[in-house]
Formats: sequence, C-alpha cells, structure tokens
Amino acid sequence: MTRATHVAIFNACWLLHSNVVYMAVALANAGYKVDLFLFEADERLVQNMLDGQPGVTVHRLGRLADYAEPAAPTPPRSPTLQLLHNLAFKVRWRLRKVSPKAVRERFWPETTILPQPVLERTAQLMAGNRYRAFIGVEKGGLVWAHLAAKSSPAPVFYYSLELYTRDSDFCRWSGLNRRLKLAEEKCHRRCYATIIQCERRGKAILSYNGVRPDAKLVYLPVSRLEKEGRVESRFFQDRFGLASDTVLVLIFGGIGEARLSPQLAQAAQAFPENWRLVFHGYGQAPVIQQIRQIDQLGRVLLSLDLVSNDQLTRVISSATIGLVLYGPTNANDRLTAFSSEKIALCLQCGLPVIAFRYEGYEFVEQERCGALINSLEEMGQAVRRILDSREEYHRNALAAFHRHFSFEKNIQPLLAEIHRLA
Repeated sequence: MTRATHVAIFNACWLLHSNVVYMAVALANAGYKVDLFLFEADERLVQNMLDGQPGVTVHRLGRLADYAEPAAPTPPRSPTLQLLHNLAFKVRWRLRKVSPKAVRERFWPETTILPQPVLERTAQLMAGNRYRAFIGVEKGGLVWAHLAAKSSPAPVFYYSLELYTRDSDFCRWSGLNRRLKLAEEKCHRRCYATIIQCERRGKAILSYNGVRPDAKLVYLPVSRLEKEGRVESRFFQDRFGLASDTVLVLIFGGIGEARLSPQLAQAAQAFPENWRLVFHGYGQAPVIQQIRQIDQLGRVLLSLDLVSNDQLTRVISSATIGLVLYGPTNANDRLTAFSSEKIALCLQCGLPVIAFRYEGYEFVEQERCGALINSLEEMGQAVRRILDSREEYHRNALAAFHRHFSFEKNIQPLLAEIHRLA
C-alpha cells in the first residue's frame, strides 16, 4: 500500500502565525500535499505569503459571524406578557447551569466551537485524500483537527503557541475562550504528539492540560527563514527625521499594560538626548495617550502603522538594540526565550537584545548576543554595555540566530517525525 501523501493543518479562532505558513511551505517542499484550513483566522500579518505556493491548498471557511442566525424580530408585548416573559427569563437564568447547552459546553466543549456547516464542508474538501497527519494550531485548530481525524487513521499533532491556564486572562475574555480552553485539555490528551517551542514550555503545557508527562514532544522554536535576514535600512530614521547616529532601542508588538509599555516609557525619560525608545506595533488608545503624557522629554517614538510580514526585517534592521521584555506574572510570558518572534527577528537582523533574567534566556549572556536585566532601572546600563562593544554584539547576534532560530534547521525534527508515520 502506498503511503499517504497529504497533511492537513487547521487554524481556527486564532491569528495565522508566520511559522504556520513556514510549516505548510516546508511540508510542501518535502513532497507532501498540504491542505491549510482556516476559520476565523486573522491573516493581516502574513498577507500574500502563500500566493502561488505549489503544494499548498488554502481553504478559507469564513468567520463565526458568517454562520450566526439572524435574530427574529420581537413583536410588541402587552404589559402582562412582558411580565411573564421577564419571569420566564429569570427562571431560565437560574437553571442555566443545568440546561442542555450548559451541559454540552462543560462536558463536550469541542462540539460547541465550530459551526456544523464548517465541519461538513471540511469533510467534503478532505474526501478522497489519504492523510499522513493532522496538525491543529492552537486551541481552535486542535478541536478542528480532532473532529476531522475521527474519519481517518492519521494521528493528530497539537501545535501549541500559547500557555494558558483556566484562570488566565484569556479565559476571562469570553465564553468562547473558556470553552476553547476546556476543549484544548480534552483533545490534547488524545494527541499523538505536541509541537512546542522548548522543553520548559513542553512540560508546562502537558501539566496544564493533564497530559501524561512522558507524552511525545517535538520541539520547534518560533523561528524565521534564513533568506529573510538583515537588510540595510533607514526605516525609522526617515519616518521620524532622525540623525544617523541616533541610538534606537526598539520594542515591537503589542503596546499595553501587560507588555510594560508605560513603565518602559517612564524608564526612557532617563535616556541621553541622542537615544530614543521606539514602540512599533498596536495598542489601545488610552495606553497610547498615557505614553504620550509620560514622555515629557521627547525620548519616545510611536510607530503605529503596521507593516506586512515581508517588511518586518526592514523595520527592525533600522534599529540599534531590540527589547524582548515580558511581565513575570505567568509562564506564558516568562518562558519566552524560544517562543517570542521578537527575539528571533532581532537576532536575525543583527540586533543585540535586552531581556529579563528569566529561565531559558541564559544563552543571551553566554553567547554575548545581548544583555539580561533584573529590572527596567538597569536598561540604560545594559544599552551602554552593548554600545561599548557594538560590532562584537552585532556579530554574535547573527551567529545566535543561525544557531537557535533558523526555521530551515528547526523544522527538521517535525519533518522526520511525520516521515516516520505509516
């Protein structure tokens, strides 16, 4: 019997990450026919990356709003009927925890995530193909892969990008997120293997989801393609009219309290006149306004116009030093040495990095590709230490990228694991 040649990747209710796109392309280049299923997947940061890619078929099945049933118009009620309606609502509310819907959400959460038409369309698109493996990206993708695999002997891989517990902010945001977390725990226990960035995160996700500690882990750090390396760029210098010798300390991504943005703006007020802290990313208006109010000395630059993934290296290459700073309150933020695209991008562009002294970041000091700090008060000293040996740190940053964050190298264990499957 010939071996199955298809691999299905499922990405639902989650941002489409560049590493998912890289994975699809790598599998196609290895000879597999890849079906990439997308539902409620934000593609803003990976625009056009899959256009014309041979061997990869993208199936876009829409968004949750496309499947919502329109609310029936409510006819006017008499005062008596309205009173009875309100009474009935209160009874239903008190009984909500034992309603069929609540029972299904609690004990079979995986059945409440994806609309039935999406599952039916998925089955139609998969019909006639023989699959080597199913890969579920994050919680929604895992649920989708789990349900799709019921009609196939192919094993399911869980590609975890975030570590969330039931008491995390993620689960407080919405009922859908709470159900996603419950479904993740249930489906993860049935997976063949977990794709995770490093050993520490692997142990954490197995523990959080009640998976046996000896379950198979395949390590894949968040990485970048070799060809997308450093370029000569004056992106920030031209955007803000800066002198070429201005020291640019860059933090990119989300701007908010959880990313310590106001504290960073405050720390930057101690910068010398020719240093600037650059925020490149997105954030809520109140936090942006708070940063502007803090920046009384003009040491902060806000770059709020996002660029596509293929332009990121041009943005980052124009900076001097990259910040990879996360809060200490949860494992998802602390265990980021190999799960943060910030560090991969900075090192790829030859930027030394400054990070907190969290576990996993030891290589930054050992390989002299940046500096580790205990608090934001030490940031200025770290910048000066790097500037004193700038060329050495630049060379070491590039070397550290090739050692730790080359996607072409890091994808090999996963390709080997899939190749071994019957």
